[in-house]
Amino acid sequence: LREIRIARRDAQELPALEREYIVAAESYFARSNSDAEQHYRRILKNYPFETEARLFLIYILYDQNEFDEALANATVLAAQEPDSEVAWGAIGDLNLRLKRFEDADLALKRYLELAPENPNAQLLLGDSLLLRRRYEEARTHYEKAIGLDPGFGSAHLQLAYVDYLTDQWSSALARFSSLATSDMH
Repeated sequence: LREIRIARRDAQELPALEREYIVAAESYFARSNSDAEQHYRRILKNYPFETEARLFLIYILYDQNEFDEALANATVLAAQEPDSEVAWGAIGDLNLRLKRFEDADLALKRYLELAPENPNAQLLLGDSLLLRRRYEEARTHYEKAIGLDPGFGSAHLQLAYVDYLTDQWSSALARFSSLATSDMH
């Protein structure tokens, strides 16, 4: 945050767009979401193809549980940047939050096509199946996520949860215990 404030002070000679980004970033990293939202919206009003501004607006809307509007912005981002794994991951995740599973699956499959080595794509596909009580299918995706990143704590946690839901008590307990004592990310 200190570096952003220094950049803001020194930015008077920068173009208006860059100055607006600095002020928006300062608000965002200070957790002043309403101010940051206004700045990113202003950037997008004047420069509708600014990917970074749209992405940060999506993050802010997500944090505020404004999933429909975040999804609308993620959809615009995907239309502008059809090969953006971030856009497709966001569309999938937001559709999961809105319980639109088929739309989530379509977006997550695109995410997986774009980023086959990203364990988060497998995690989100597993979550989609878990939410529909398709536990063994979900397990497969969580195991694939762990195969891509053995230290991926979220996938280990979800796998333990699947064990719990499928009455595999000893496995669930062992996984939960392992998570409690590990330094997974």
